[in-house]
Amino acid sequence: AFHWVSFEIHRTLFPRLLSFLNPGGILALQMPDSRAQNSHSMMVEAAAQLGLPTDNVRWVTTEADPDAYYNLLSPQAELNMWTST
Repeated sequence: AFHWVSFEIHRTLFPRLLSFLNPGGILALQMPDSRAQNSHSMMVEAAAQLGLPTDNVRWVTTEADPDAYYNLLSPQAELNMWTST
C-alpha cells in the first residue's frame, strides 16, 4: 500500500528500505499510477462541476512520475523499472 503514502515520505522510506538489503538483495515494489486513467479524470471533472476544490485531495495513486523514483533510488541501487497500463 505504498501508494497511500506521500512521495515526501517515500523520499526517506525507500532509501531506508534499501539500506536493509544484503549485497545482491532485491526490493520489489509495485504502485499504481492511475492519475491519467478515466476514473481519476472523471472524479476531478465531477468535483469541478459541483464546485468542489480538488487541490488538496490525496488521490489513492502515486503522486510522482517514475523518473522521480529513478532519481531518488538510482544513486543507491541498480534499478529495473517499468510502467504498464
